[in-house]
Amino acid sequence: MTSSQVVALVISPFVGVFGVFFITSRHHISRVARQLRREQEQYVGPYTQSPTLMLVVGIVFVIAAALIAVGALTGVID
Repeated sequence: MTSSQVVALVISPFVGVFGVFFITSRHHISRVARQLRREQEQYVGPYTQSPTLMLVVGIVFVIAAALIAVGALTGVID
């Protein structure tokens, strides 16, 4: 196993956990981000940091973690 494969296998669980965190905490993240933008007097529209955006980002991170792990185990990542 090469060093890049080891790094990929070490990083992939962290990416997956980060994605699951985005999925499970999407409403809280969205609410806090909107509140901070209001406090900084920035524009807050209906699509600003929406929970759906956080869900999509979380899913992308989970898929990326799976692809990184599979790529490291199958030898695609050298």
